[in-house]
Amino acid sequence: MNSKTDSIFRRRFLKTAPAVLLGFTGCIGFGSDETIEEIPSGDYGGRANVEAMRTIGQDGPDVRVDPADGYERLQSALNELGSDPGVVTVGPGTIDDVDDNIVVPANTRLSGAGTDSTTLAIADGTDLDLAGLIRVEGDDVAVSDLTVDGNRANVSDNGEEYGLYSSGTENLLVERVQIRDCPGYGFDPHRSGDSPGRNLMISDCVSVNNGLDGFTIAGIESCTISDCRSHDNDRHGFNLTDDVGAGVTLDNCESHENGACGMVVQNGYRDVAIDGGESSTNGESGVLVGTGGGEASQVRIDEVTIAENGSYGVQIRGSEQIWLSVLSRANAREEGNAEISIQETDQPSTDISVVRSTLEVKEASFGIDERDGNGPTTVVGTDVSGDPSTPINLSHPDSTSVSDPS
Repeated sequence: MNSKTDSIFRRRFLKTAPAVLLGFTGCIGFGSDETIEEIPSGDYGGRANVEAMRTIGQDGPDVRVDPADGYERLQSALNELGSDPGVVTVGPGTIDDVDDNIVVPANTRLSGAGTDSTTLAIADGTDLDLAGLIRVEGDDVAVSDLTVDGNRANVSDNGEEYGLYSSGTENLLVERVQIRDCPGYGFDPHRSGDSPGRNLMISDCVSVNNGLDGFTIAGIESCTISDCRSHDNDRHGFNLTDDVGAGVTLDNCESHENGACGMVVQNGYRDVAIDGGESSTNGESGVLVGTGGGEASQVRIDEVTIAENGSYGVQIRGSEQIWLSVLSRANAREEGNAEISIQETDQPSTDISVVRSTLEVKEASFGIDERDGNGPTTVVGTDVSGDPSTPINLSHPDSTSVSDPS
């Protein structure tokens, strides 16, 4: 597969005719008149300015908290900092009496001794009034090196029991944090009203066995999610949603064994890159772009392995300017009929490029299925193996499938 900096080319024929050839259904070119134009991979995906966040809290005191002193001591230490810069470091052990939000104020770094050493656990019977076991209130916040235990078997689920929540925060750095067993979302950085959160970095984090999505990125601009894993959550692994959101990169992330889709871009999110990583053995589609509730646009899916998911490998619904170069293997275990499916909602999916992809079909009927009313789609240098009834089905008169010209 190509890197996102390669030049790929679209062969657009001036004369076309319907044809069925080697299992390809659609339009192929003939004659000598043709033009060649680039299919760029798209300069998509925002990135956080991480260097601006490395020094969060370091200009103030470093307050040490012994887990044996419990939740009240931890929250008191955070409150004492107020909005002045400072660090609160929780030592090895478990704080297991958390019965309210851990509120992290602006200009603060909250750190533990590592995900295997420091745990913040919600107490039995807790009923949170506000979202987030760790609740970020203010800008310039860092959280690192700890585990959040949502104790979902022994707490209520009133919709607020998330692992980490922020609202409209600017400059949020989350590193080496594990969130597990929350009744709701694991990680949920969120917009505030019509104002997006900005400059967010989540790296080397894990979200497991939460009641909704492992990672929900809702209305965030300039965001990098790097080297994160999301598995065994009840709904999606990674969910990018909300039409005020733009400029997000998922870099080398993995999503496995989640109840719904592995990775989702929906509800108006735009300017997204999913670079590298894997989405496999999820209950529904490996990657879903667009939903009935809202399309997505300007999305690149590059060098991602998508395997053995319950529904489609990649499902594109009512979205535009989607570029993908993937290994999609043995998907549609339970439903769906294609490794890559291009569908409409109340609007068609348009301007789709499938470039240097490898599709290994096992259960599906199609390698690529562009349903009627969608397109145009351009397929370049893509290999379909297995025994699908139709390897590539393109319905739009301007859709084309050609071998790799390089």
